[in-house]
Amino acid sequence: MGRGLQVGGIVVALIVSAPFGLVGAVYYHISHPKPSVLPLPSPEIELGSTDGQALLASSVHVDNDLLTPDFETQHKATWCGVASSVMVLRAKGQDLTQEGFFTPEATAIRPWWRTTFTGMPLSALGAMLETHGVKAEIHYSESETVDSFRAELARNLADPADFLIVNYDRPAVGESGDGHLSPIGAFAADKDMALLLDVSSYKYPPHWVPVPALFDATNTPDSESGHSRGWVVVR
Repeated sequence: MGRGLQVGGIVVALIVSAPFGLVGAVYYHISHPKPSVLPLPSPEIELGSTDGQALLASSVHVDNDLLTPDFETQHKATWCGVASSVMVLRAKGQDLTQEGFFTPEATAIRPWWRTTFTGMPLSALGAMLETHGVKAEIHYSESETVDSFRAELARNLADPADFLIVNYDRPAVGESGDGHLSPIGAFAADKDMALLLDVSSYKYPPHWVPVPALFDATNTPDSESGHSRGWVVVR
């Protein structure tokens, strides 16, 4: 699941059984993620660094050029999927906010409260995106390989007509947190690195991650779906 905060079933139980004050405290914590920029683990590279800019110059980065003007920091600690979706939809010409992502059609797939307290798995992300008039193709990493992921990056990042949102486990790449979702902005084939436009910018800036490590982080269990994590291609 993409969450950005370790909540899941614990918070669902709180909603059912806890006093309103405790639920309100949890909601406040989710709604006010504490800015705390963390150091990137090696060998990740910050986009804004000299090395990061050199990688960008040598990469396939059509999507970065389209996504960066509409970069969104997630409004809530669990809204990484929401912010990622809004970035992609805005890059495709839609005038949309994170709050506005929750149309009646989208909330019929996954209610606002459930997304806010537990995040969303890939299946919900894809279905909610499609209520906004795009095609969302889900890839579970359990059925993929690092080579197929690499091939998707090379194809997708060169095509302005589609975008890629990746769902990965932060600790698997040495980062702090839990399951997370963010768009990919570029692919540097010569260094085999992908650019994560991390929507939790209060924790990590946009940064480059080795493709094998990122794929392994997508090929981890999702607690809700019973599948692995993976990625969504948005057309």
